[in-house]
Amino acid sequence: MTGERELIAKRRAGVSIGAVWILDADDHFSRTASRDWHLERNVSDQRWHAHIRIDGADIPEALDLRFVVGLTCHIVGERGAARFHRIFDAVKAAGAAVIVGVIDNQVRHERATEEQPIHG
Repeated sequence: MTGERELIAKRRAGVSIGAVWILDADDHFSRTASRDWHLERNVSDQRWHAHIRIDGADIPEALDLRFVVGLTCHIVGERGAARFHRIFDAVKAAGAAVIVGVIDNQVRHERATEEQPIHG
């Protein structure tokens, strides 16, 4: 994973986080965003939006995702639907307040414990 240490440091310092983007991808944007997100606030709302990149070798169920507790999380999965759902479930189990993700032109979202169906 990349980017989580900076998120943990900001949360420990009492900084308000606008959202967390969980990026399961290897593209240039994902690599750069997860490395540099903490350098400046989001231009649209002036809040911090963390970008956390998951490596292809990472096992979603084994990741320590406690840093998402109480936060809104967006999941970007580029390694298949099955892995996307595993990451979604791991983020849910870690205690995110809201989770939203898109895979194969379908949206899966959940707020706290009320799961919503996938919309296609």
